[in-house]
Amino acid sequence: MFREIVRMAQGALRVNKMRSFLTMLGIIVGVAAVVTILSVGQGARNLIMEQFDTVGTASSMVYCRTNVLNNEDAFSMEDLEMLRRRVPNLVSVTPMAMDTAEMKTTRGEHSVFLFGINEDYVRFVVAETISGRLFTPRDFYSSTARIVLTEESAAKIYNSHNIDGEVVTLVSGGRYLNATIVGVARSSFLNMMTQAMPEDMLEQASAIIYIPINSMRQFLGSEPVIMSLALLSDDVSNIDAVNRRSLDLLHERHKNVGRKPYRAMSLTDVMEQANTIINIVTIFIVAVAALSLLVGGIGVMNIMLVSVVERTREIGLRKALGATRRDILNQFIVESIILTTLGGLIGAITGVVIANIVMFLTDLKPVFTPVSFLLAVGFSVSVGLFFGIRPAMKAAALNPIDALRNE
Repeated sequence: MFREIVRMAQGALRVNKMRSFLTMLGIIVGVAAVVTILSVGQGARNLIMEQFDTVGTASSMVYCRTNVLNNEDAFSMEDLEMLRRRVPNLVSVTPMAMDTAEMKTTRGEHSVFLFGINEDYVRFVVAETISGRLFTPRDFYSSTARIVLTEESAAKIYNSHNIDGEVVTLVSGGRYLNATIVGVARSSFLNMMTQAMPEDMLEQASAIIYIPINSMRQFLGSEPVIMSLALLSDDVSNIDAVNRRSLDLLHERHKNVGRKPYRAMSLTDVMEQANTIINIVTIFIVAVAALSLLVGGIGVMNIMLVSVVERTREIGLRKALGATRRDILNQFIVESIILTTLGGLIGAITGVVIANIVMFLTDLKPVFTPVSFLLAVGFSVSVGLFFGIRPAMKAAALNPIDALRNE
């Protein structure tokens, strides 16, 4: 009996194919949006976690919010020694020196930021080499200057990543330094260093270069400006205590009365912020998609009510031949569920296609889970059931004699 009801429902939907498709459109859009955002959102979350895996979660950074190139808030090597002596649970502290320069290349002159680092940076950075190599221990004490460019800087200046071996000339204050590019790298830790820079400073340069701090000292002829300090705690649970103690000591040493120019940022904080943003965006888009499903459900109910009016004589004839109220009720509910379920399946497939297009255009790798499919399709079935009840009850309540008289 149920199979017969399903067969009749399918036949009724096939009679008006275009109307059935247009009715499903709201369901298709809603389900496609849900599947796409859930898969892309999870892919974005995984990508962020992979990037942070390149840095120990016990890492953090202390930086100055002001432009350290022109004020007394810049850190010094004495600050590093003080922190090493007086901060419990601090395993390592690494300076990130910074200055600006002009870089003469075969592609013209460019304003650049120089980031000076020492050999301890390997405790913090597990960078992905795009081309060439990273610094070796010998590079930090060599009289020959070697530099590493960020992925974005290499693309911006050379429109290529295969630039290892290129020789450039750094110019600043009448001083010159010939340097060899040994590699191009990508690293979440290096990105975090960049994010710690004030925006007005970022606008001054078109590229970012990493250079051994000794080579930087040789180039400038003086101690470079240290803009941030990378801290490594002995355990993740001690990060907050290490950061608080470091900030207190630095503010005390620099006599920052009434103001606190230094801030601390841990990888854990950044990860939590990123996850929060992804969750907010996901919830918002899923809510919009749910609204689309709701509108689609109202459309289904509207079309089913129209269908009841159009098929009044058919309903009367079925009842005259022995169909019960339950039979009529089931037929129209099944029609509604088939309509929304088919829309849900088409929407799920569309969502997968859109997510794969996103993967093709970006670095994101969407993650498809059974939960997202079940949630989307299950919700569409529920919409069909909920919004199909009213038309089905109206059809089941028709008097067979009155229905047969209907013109």
